[in-house]
Amino acid sequence: MKTITRKIETGDQILAMLTVRGTVIAQLSRNNFASVSEIIMELREIAQKYSGLTQLFIRNFTEGWCVNSPLFLTANAKPKDKIPPHEGRQYVIAWN
Repeated sequence: MKTITRKIETGDQILAMLTVRGTVIAQLSRNNFASVSEIIMELREIAQKYSGLTQLFIRNFTEGWCVNSPLFLTANAKPKDKIPPHEGRQYVIAWN
């Protein structure tokens, strides 16, 4: 599988949103993001009470690209001290 990397530079005009079954539960539109991780953390903060499968959409108007991907959110995840490597395992990312 080929990994596609998209760059975000400070100053790029970004629209990002989380949707559930077509309903927007969190949305941001700014030009001062430094990374995709920063966008996801801010969306997660807005949608902090929601747990479940969402659709993540990020559009970079400056660079002319967009990404649409499923994202599972959980409000009660606790970070693990050590996660053993295992082929095909799914991981929970805690946004505390």
